[in-house]
Amino acid sequence: MAKETEKPSIVICVDENFNENHTLQNILYGIEEEDVFFLIKSATSDSAVVLAARAALESRLEVGIGIDNMGNIALHYKNMKEPLFFLKFGMGVHEDAQRSLGTNAARLVKGVPLIV
Repeated sequence: MAKETEKPSIVICVDENFNENHTLQNILYGIEEEDVFFLIKSATSDSAVVLAARAALESRLEVGIGIDNMGNIALHYKNMKEPLFFLKFGMGVHEDAQRSLGTNAARLVKGVPLIV
């Protein structure tokens, strides 16, 4: 749960066994471009979807991103049953797609149209 002193942020739950900083950095670039705060937390799960849902529940902004130990990435909004976006590792996921996922997380918070 977020402390009252923490700024409202997109929570990013990253599996503790994931060690690809380049992927995480691409997501953060997208969020930062939209001037939204983020908070990175270490967690344990073999599912990006589970991590993203957990992150959305912990976020005061109700938006979360999960990255599992395989490098799969999910973007989740608290009030939805399924993730808004899911990037499966190894399916030609490009840096631009990772950055766009971060941008869309921030745009969801701001209430502006998402990018494709």
